[in-house]
Amino acid sequence: MSAFGRGTARPTVFGPRSAPHPRVAELVAERNAAAAAGDIELALDIECRIQAVYQELHPLESANHQYQVWPGREALPAGDDPDVVIDTFRFLATAADYELGGPMWATAFSQQDTIAWIYVSEDHGETWRKDVGYSTSPRQRLTPLGCVVGEGDSLFVYCFFIDPRGAGGDLTLSRWDPRTRRMVFRSVLAGPDTVTDFAVCRDYKGFDYWLYAVAANELGPANAINDHILRSTDYGLTWAVLGTLRYVQNPHMSAGVANWMFMSIEIGPEFPGNYNVLANSWFWSPDTLSWETSFFPDTFEVHDVVVAPAFTEPADSATLWVLYAYNRENTGDWNIKYRWTPVFFPDWSDTLVLAGHPDFAEWFPDIRNYNFAGNAWMNACYITEGPQFRAVQRRHAHAANPTQWSDPININETSAGTGSDVKPKLCYSPGAGPGAGVVFTGEGLMSLYWNAPWRTGVAEERTKYQGQRTSQTICRGTLTVGAGHDRNQLGDFGSCPKSVLLDISGRKVMDLVFGENDVSQVAPGVYFCRSTVRSQAGVGKVVIQR
Repeated sequence: MSAFGRGTARPTVFGPRSAPHPRVAELVAERNAAAAAGDIELALDIECRIQAVYQELHPLESANHQYQVWPGREALPAGDDPDVVIDTFRFLATAADYELGGPMWATAFSQQDTIAWIYVSEDHGETWRKDVGYSTSPRQRLTPLGCVVGEGDSLFVYCFFIDPRGAGGDLTLSRWDPRTRRMVFRSVLAGPDTVTDFAVCRDYKGFDYWLYAVAANELGPANAINDHILRSTDYGLTWAVLGTLRYVQNPHMSAGVANWMFMSIEIGPEFPGNYNVLANSWFWSPDTLSWETSFFPDTFEVHDVVVAPAFTEPADSATLWVLYAYNRENTGDWNIKYRWTPVFFPDWSDTLVLAGHPDFAEWFPDIRNYNFAGNAWMNACYITEGPQFRAVQRRHAHAANPTQWSDPININETSAGTGSDVKPKLCYSPGAGPGAGVVFTGEGLMSLYWNAPWRTGVAEERTKYQGQRTSQTICRGTLTVGAGHDRNQLGDFGSCPKSVLLDISGRKVMDLVFGENDVSQVAPGVYFCRSTVRSQAGVGKVVIQR
């Protein structure tokens, strides 16, 4: 079977391309030569210069709209119920992401006060507080929402939304800095182009990560060409359109380890039973023709197509999953199907059923990898709906056995709300325990909840992170624990911290002492060092290599 799936026809997903500007063509040749020679740093530097040319040749319009920023509030008191109430109100859109040090972030648009709130939990989900909120002036509905969290010295919480005050809806970014307590707003795509939906993600080059977006126009054939791939190389302050797409509906994006980026899309209302999965092995240049695409036809109707790769290394050996809900034989019985393939795209599996109970509807799926290199686990969730219940369920699989999913794990006690903009969102909290938790709305979209498999119902003392939230240490044989302000150290904890080495599930691997620690007998991989002094704790990412 070819890399383009089993379909006999494949809708074109890329827009027409004109000859590149001579300045762009010259830089592209230099970039490709640097990449072919293995000089990735030079290739990335040239790509930043290409970005600047794109912005100069095709400057994006600025919406120049006014926004109001709302102060945060204290967390709701923790209770004994399994479902943690993040906030009460009626919510029309949600999104979530997390830091490698453990804090989790969620954003949700509240219908009652027409404010998009940003919430944070620093104790693995036991308590949440409103960190900040924002609204348009005058206030408007802000849906859907997207959330991306940065890392290291450039930790920002990026919240994306469609501002309805633009001519066709403007894709807009609110960038929150939790350290300086400052929020800035930027137009991602403003002007006459219609934006009805979008997807966002970041890559994983480390502290110099870039941001990506797909802006979709779902209004039909007359606007089918009006979909765009965008990128920011300066932490969301400026954006450039890098390419044009066709027929994009309900997009989803996910970046893998090293250089891979993936996109899944429904192919517009003209093709209700079809979807595409796209892969690019050069995420620093998504304007290239190197996108591979697989087209899959299904019966009658598909929705909420989501894609994610395992973070195994090398990158081209990772496993990629795509999940979606489908209307079985147009009966109204929604089930969850999936396919999988090695990331290198030599072949896709047959269509497999993840959830297909004949008496229940299973729909609104989400899928999410762990964002640390070397982790082969994948988590998925969806809503199972029967006559008298609506439950969030989670399952997990391993890249080595991509068809062996765990039995469904019930997440929530409260009946869940349904809808593509409020479907359950998976989120991890490294150091808490194995698996992923879920942010979801309650019945009737009332209240925002959190639940996770590691919950005990008893709140722990909130972790106090000093300075930088997370840092990264790469070691071979010896791990040094010590004070200092260098970001390659584990943080400034003062002298003689009490430290432990944790695996990615939060289990203790060994106690650590101040100074040098022999880790030569510890298996290579990603770990976390948790150091505590006078009740204050910090978490650092540790990569052990051989």
